[in-house]
Amino acid sequence: MPWVYHPQLELLAVPQQPESCPMAAAVTQPESPAMAGVDRLRLDGAMPPSYPSSWSVLPREVVVVDEIDDGEELRRWNILRCDRRAGYGVCEAVVEGVKLGARIVSDRGFSALCIIVSKAARAGTRGQVCAAVLAIKNHVIVLSVAFPRGDLFHSLKCACSSFYLVYDASDASITMIPDLQFSFHHHKVSSAVTKEPLPIACGVAHYLVLLGRAMTIKGMDQHIEDRVCLSPLQQSSLAHPSPSSSTNCSLWMTKSAIFPKEVVTRGFSANKMLSFDGLAMWVDLHQGILFCQHYDLFSNSNDSGSVPFYFVDLPPGCCNDDITTRPLSDSYPPEMYRSIVCVGDSIKFVTIEGYLRDSTAPIEDRMVTMWSLRPQESWSWRKDRDLSIGGICAQLFKKIPICATMLEPMPNMAPQSPILSTEDGSLHLLIVNDNSNEMLENQNIMVTVDMSKGYVISACLLPTDFGDQLPGLYGVMLPRMLGSNFFRF
Repeated sequence: MPWVYHPQLELLAVPQQPESCPMAAAVTQPESPAMAGVDRLRLDGAMPPSYPSSWSVLPREVVVVDEIDDGEELRRWNILRCDRRAGYGVCEAVVEGVKLGARIVSDRGFSALCIIVSKAARAGTRGQVCAAVLAIKNHVIVLSVAFPRGDLFHSLKCACSSFYLVYDASDASITMIPDLQFSFHHHKVSSAVTKEPLPIACGVAHYLVLLGRAMTIKGMDQHIEDRVCLSPLQQSSLAHPSPSSSTNCSLWMTKSAIFPKEVVTRGFSANKMLSFDGLAMWVDLHQGILFCQHYDLFSNSNDSGSVPFYFVDLPPGCCNDDITTRPLSDSYPPEMYRSIVCVGDSIKFVTIEGYLRDSTAPIEDRMVTMWSLRPQESWSWRKDRDLSIGGICAQLFKKIPICATMLEPMPNMAPQSPILSTEDGSLHLLIVNDNSNEMLENQNIMVTVDMSKGYVISACLLPTDFGDQLPGLYGVMLPRMLGSNFFRF
């Protein structure tokens, strides 16, 4: 079980990692200064895990560490192994001068990533190098990276300063792929529906898939066509299979896309992407699921054809209709109160009452609802469970009395930023603490709920500092966090 942290709690000894656990030895780091001396209390007498769980909470923000100037900070991170590198449209100095690092707090279920940049890779940059996690699919993690170029010579030499960085733990490889606009010179191709790529496995190969829009101009006529864009990640699929290479060849292949009317009439905008049971899915958490078959994406017989897409609505009462719901301009980000993942043979969708529609109900009477969809059986949603916020807080206060002091009588905001575990479907909710007590303020609580059984499993305080260069990394208002099983691999 996770631990709950608070300075008022009685100090308990920290169990040592067993020497026989190489995974724990590889990822366990010294306590950060902000967490030094923080007391611990087990929730139910069970020992915490002695090695990192296969699932963790990961901020989308990626910390940027200078290889030369940030030596002390660098020692806090475990550098991920990299046996092969490839960069397309990215200068050689960047291809060779970027590493990834990771940190995990094994008994809390929190993790973080950093990008380590060499002096050569920084040459010619002005401003801050930026990176963020876009997508995770098992052993593949996709980052967006931007190297702002201020020097004309370096700008010409390194034309692509913003790119996708893909790390594949299965073969310890880094691949850097330019965005769509850089890849197509003869006509304009831009991302549509979402700018985040979806990693998909096709046999032993992996691809990035983007939904794009191609625009061509002939004379006075302008023609726009929806496209599916695919880029292979495996070295064997690339034009230059050398261990480290940099070339301007385009890696994006395209096919025509046939979108259903909902994409146009509803202003579809994807917040989540899923790959499930032979289907690629783009989810608008206000509207529904846009999907196509892997076969249509990757079939050689369909190279010159089109990819048909289909649409399924969210559960009843969950769609934004702009009539009974808040206008989109006044709406909360959907990730703040909704989440969707694949768990086993089901798609799980969770929503929190009071965000999409105005509600006069007290906080404690508002509901957290989970739905299931099994495409193998039907495309009909089934409600799994309703659980009131008051019921969640009552269990939390009984299990961990200090939380009652922090949140008494009830939090002023409903729980937010739900994160569903892809491992077991457990629900992680953030309860924002607005207590003005100096010892308690800004200590937001992450609660884990078993929705299938309707009870609180555990809770812990969200870290406010996870290393010298991570102030507020977990203090950023969610939904800038996601669940990940990447560290299992």
